[in-house]
Amino acid sequence: HRYETYSDYLAEDERFYIINAGTPGYTSLQGKEYLKLVLHELAQAGVSPYVVTVYFGNNDRTWNDNIRDHYVLPDSKFKLHLIRMAEVLLKAFWVVERVPPGEFAANLEEVIELCRSRGMKVILIEPVVPRSWPPGLRATDLESERADFLRRAAGTRVATLLSQAIKNYDQGMVELSNHQEAEAEVLLHRAIEEDFVLPRISDEYKQALRDLAQRENVPIISVEQEIPLDDTEYFCDYTHPIGSANQLIANSLLQQILDLLIQDE
Repeated sequence: HRYETYSDYLAEDERFYIINAGTPGYTSLQGKEYLKLVLHELAQAGVSPYVVTVYFGNNDRTWNDNIRDHYVLPDSKFKLHLIRMAEVLLKAFWVVERVPPGEFAANLEEVIELCRSRGMKVILIEPVVPRSWPPGLRATDLESERADFLRRAAGTRVATLLSQAIKNYDQGMVELSNHQEAEAEVLLHRAIEEDFVLPRISDEYKQALRDLAQRENVPIISVEQEIPLDDTEYFCDYTHPIGSANQLIANSLLQQILDLLIQDE
């Protein structure tokens, strides 16, 4: 369903023209390649954006049967094939994300370099994560699909972690209903860290994003601390912010863009 994004809120300011080039399901690996195409087509049209906002991390951190995104790209290297086979066969012992944290940071570093080479500013956005959404559920009426996944994936590390996440989430929601927010926050955060099924960024990726921002000296937007623990009004589902959450992001973006404009004067 359609809802107002942070781009929509920012576009309400008549000083800006917003190009929303976001693509659902993309990781940073796909995003950096897509950006090359978008910027090329804009250049062909004589358009040069002043600033590029970058929002990745949720899809990167998701599990896809221990198959990394770069494995599905054409590559005949025998060594890479052996590593892929090992990671897939050993999924009982560890979880391999679509794009591991180190590759995630490297992809975004390439994005920054690409934008800078064309004279464009970059602002990183740290994805916000709903803490009150159940682990492993794409929709609240899909408990049977989650149960089916746990049965199919039985014996894998990702299924073990998801089971733990469900227990921590359930206990966390009990603590929240009892107004024990400190205890609830710990349990709900733990549930997110253990859930690799839903596309939601984790601490390791957030830290990689923050380290990159500091290393490359680019602004980063983070509004997590401004969203309450009971965040049901801030998200429409397991990962997509709406309403107040997007307004918070838009407000922070506006201030960062104005700061960049002042620096350029």
